[in-house]
Amino acid sequence: MTRPEFLSAVYLRATGKPTAPTSGRKYDQILALGTFYTRQWQDENDVDWDSLFDFFNVSGTVTATDEFTIPATVRKVSQQEGDVVRIVRTDGDVTEYQLVAPDRLYENRYEYAVAKIGSQLKFASAFTATSREFGGTIVVPGYGFAVFPTDDSTAIPVDNADWLVVRVAAEFVRTDITRQNQYPNLLNEANQLMLKMRENNSGRSDEIYRPTFLLDDQEW
Repeated sequence: MTRPEFLSAVYLRATGKPTAPTSGRKYDQILALGTFYTRQWQDENDVDWDSLFDFFNVSGTVTATDEFTIPATVRKVSQQEGDVVRIVRTDGDVTEYQLVAPDRLYENRYEYAVAKIGSQLKFASAFTATSREFGGTIVVPGYGFAVFPTDDSTAIPVDNADWLVVRVAAEFVRTDITRQNQYPNLLNEANQLMLKMRENNSGRSDEIYRPTFLLDDQEW
């Protein structure tokens, strides 16, 4: 669903009119509500949306330090079981580091360990020029941001765009004295759609990690 389709759907559900405004207060209100509730969906309690998961490359390469800045495009570093920080070495091999709590970083049983401390990844020991990981690329598993479209061709990022339509329509009528009686029904419908989305977000399927710099015809 694109932004124009979203606008039309919201306006139809809220007013019963098939033609949505293309400018003005109501147009701006619907877009502002779309932005707000997209962010609310992104931050839904107790759920990590599979569709927002990705592998993010840390800018630059491994240098002689133990701390590296997590990219600003990472909203949340994933600590789901099986997710690890990887360093793709210059020889093409990969070293995996278990994500641990900061206070467990230096326990001996986590020889290959890394912790998230604020916006930094901190490794259990600093790399040196002789480390096999030196010059490699750090890859972080995480969840990105859901951004409401600012153009007319980008798709709505919410898993079920109908939830966003109904939730925005509910808020749109809530402040309209002539239509606010529709609010409870629309809100209930939105809540049901959210429950269904959560049920369908049952966990990522097993994924084969593939460095982004490999072409399709290259072997891994």
